[in-house]
Amino acid sequence: VSVKDTIPGTPAGKRMKSYIAAIEKNNEQALLDFINSNFSPQDLAGRPAKERRAINTNIPNAIRGAKFIAVVESRPTFIIIKFKTKNNEDVNIGMECEATAPFWLADVFRN
Repeated sequence: VSVKDTIPGTPAGKRMKSYIAAIEKNNEQALLDFINSNFSPQDLAGRPAKERRAINTNIPNAIRGAKFIAVVESRPTFIIIKFKTKNNEDVNIGMECEATAPFWLADVFRN
């Protein structure tokens, strides 16, 4: 089962699918484009995409080439997905969106 087929069509799910697609492209510009398209202009004014990308290098590195395991938790504006890395480690990646449309990303995290 493909991760993209399993992720729900909620606001958080749609953003997660876009994030995974950007990671799979394996290029820096795709990740910057994702950040610029998914965080609010106000958030980006406070911390531009390049700064956000520099802080958040571990998530793409952890799940690139990893095997999708399951959607652990899903609500309209929140999602956690579990992957199994090449080193056989479990990695959970999560997203939280703002509560109102257009549901900008509020947080991307690994736990």
